[in-house]
Amino acid sequence: MSNQTELASSINFVTMQVSRYGAALVLLFGTVGNLLNSCVLNERLLRENSCSIYLFWSSVSSIVFLWTGLITRVLQGYVVCVATMSQNIVSILTRC
Repeated sequence: MSNQTELASSINFVTMQVSRYGAALVLLFGTVGNLLNSCVLNERLLRENSCSIYLFWSSVSSIVFLWTGLITRVLQGYVVCVATMSQNIVSILTRC
């Protein structure tokens, strides 16, 4: 019985560490990479090409997707409940 408990706690620990550091690394490298893509694709010569305009906006949408999708995962790794935070923010805003 203790073997199963130790295994479950080990799996929970590994999951929390991956949520903390793995998602944060993906968020960091994804943001930097997409920002560099946006800078390169926004050059004057490339703005005339329709493919580079498409890829530029694809990089911008990828940044938005990364920040909306992964920030909750990163916060879950630090045991921050985003649902509770949003309910508290809404209740504070409605009182004003």
